[in-house]
Order: sequence, then C-alpha cells, then structure tokens
Amino acid sequence: MFGSAGRAFDAGRGFLGGFLRGHPRRKGIRIYVYHGVVETRTDPVLERNQHTLETFRAEMRYLKRFGVLSLEELLSAVARPGAAAESSAAAVTFDDGFANNLAVAEIMSRLRLPWTVFVPSGEIGENRAMWLVELSLLMLRGRVSRLEALGRTWSLDGDAERRRAFRELRPGLKGLAAAERREAMRSVREQFPAGESERLVAEFPNMRILNWRELGELASAGVEVGSHGVHHDMHHAGQPREARLSELRDSRRDLETRLGRPCRAFAFPNGDTVADSAREAEEAGYLGAFTTEAREVAAGDSCFLLPRLTAPGSLRRFAREHWFAESVAGHPEGAAAPEVRA
Repeated sequence: MFGSAGRAFDAGRGFLGGFLRGHPRRKGIRIYVYHGVVETRTDPVLERNQHTLETFRAEMRYLKRFGVLSLEELLSAVARPGAAAESSAAAVTFDDGFANNLAVAEIMSRLRLPWTVFVPSGEIGENRAMWLVELSLLMLRGRVSRLEALGRTWSLDGDAERRRAFRELRPGLKGLAAAERREAMRSVREQFPAGESERLVAEFPNMRILNWRELGELASAGVEVGSHGVHHDMHHAGQPREARLSELRDSRRDLETRLGRPCRAFAFPNGDTVADSAREAEEAGYLGAFTTEAREVAAGDSCFLLPRLTAPGSLRRFAREHWFAESVAGHPEGAAAPEVRA
C-alpha cells in the first residue's frame, strides 16, 4: 500500500527522472483518460486498460494539489485565450462505462474531485459487455479453437495464437463501417457456444458495462455523464457521414432522456476523427468533444477536438509525465501503462 511518505517519494523520483532526462516541461491543462479500475490485474491483455485501485487513488491524490477541473471549468478555460495553455491543472475522464467505475466514484467523492465518464448509450445493459470488450473476451477466453472473420480463419488454439489473432482482428473490425461491423460481430458470436458472452462476463465481472440504474446513480451523485456514441462505432474516413451523425445525435438524446439531465460532451471512440468531426459534434449540440491525441491542451485548441493523455500505470511515471512531455501512446500490451484506445 502507498503511505503518504511513499507516495511523495515515488512522485519525487518521477519528477527528478523527467528533469534529468531533459524532457521539455509541459505547459497547459492535462486531460487524463482512464477506462477502469481493478483490485489487481489478472490478465495483462484483457485488462490492459484497467488501472489498479491503489495506483488510481495515488494518482488522484497527486493531481489534487494542482487542481482538478470540472467539465464546465475545463471548457471555460479552453475558451479563454491563453488560460488553458498556461495552467498546470488537470481534468479526469473515463471512457467506455465499465461497471467498476462505481469504485472510481467512491474515490473521487472522498477526495471531492470532479470527473466525467463517457458511455456508449446503446451498449448499456444488464450483465453484458460493450461489443469491443465482448470481442476481446471471446477471442482471448471463448470456448472455440478457431474463428472465421474478415475473410480469414484465425487459430484460437493456445494463448499465443489467441493474442496474435486478437491483435490483428480487433483493428480490422474497428475499421469497418457501422453496418458491416455489426454484421461481422453477429457472425463472430454465432461461432461460439450459445450464452458464451454471458458466461464470460460472469467470469470476468470487471469487463461488465454499467447498467442504466448504476449510471443514473453516478449522474445523481454529480458525475458528468457524456456520450461515447451509441455503439462505440469509430468516426474514421470509412464511416458514412450519416452513421457518424447518428452516433452523435442519438446517443445524446438517449442519455438525456434516460438520465434527465444535459449530455454536454462527447468522446470520439478510439480517438478517431475526420475533417468534419469538430463541426459535426458542435452541430449535434455538444459543448465539447475529446480525442486521444496525446498531449496537453495548447493555445488555440478547439473545444471540439481536445487532446487527452493516457494515465500511466504507476505514480512515478504519472508524476514524470504530468510535468514533462514524452511519448504516452503505444504502450505494449501488458505494460504498466494501459493503452489509450478503446
């Protein structure tokens, strides 16, 4: 466990490491993106986006000294020329709406810190996982030895083969248009035993998505709930414009109807955007939108294309990267820092 002295020592070593390496100092609001929290990470690939509760709590205690902004405060700062670019304050966001975000709410409430969770409205349900997480569960742990998808046959006969197929097939499905992606996922599900997805969610409850009751509890407790689309379909160049607009508009309408409060921000799934993304988000009625471009906020940044930093998986590295600019994208699977894209 982190004691206060241990946390200070670890953070100090992180700062000193960045200083001695000569990395340039960061200037600008740091917007951090997380996904979930777990007691311990038991599967480094399946839980690659999950932080431990201990580490997350330590990182939030560290951030508190610099000031953590609410969504409203963040957007206000970005709108003021030069204000966001000179600040060392931070903002905290979570993507995907894992049910373990309920533990996040407890930590943030005790520390009296604001945060925002972005959820895919059409994926919310009882004892289920978002389609992309479901795909991960099936490929890494599902009870079949091979899978046919995207015109290929993938071996799932052993951990190495499963991970190789996972690394190659998952980006392929992300790159499909929404309609094609839904059909591909339907085909994938049908190749596994009936009820396999439900069995895996029960076996790995950290992968479960929030249900509407739980999401309502978060919103009632003051957590800012934003949209992550309807079905977490990507806003890439191959996505038809109408599909992108539907993900923006329908998700905002669904969340506002079910939660009875404004849905003011959008996080682009996977961080993907096209040239029209900022305008599309603004026209859909949002006040701000977030990417996964790995840097701090700079002067002149659009409120509809805000960058975010992946929160590293150790306090030492977190402290170093809060102060010093260095690469935070592309962490290898199973490394201490989770990958940014979901």
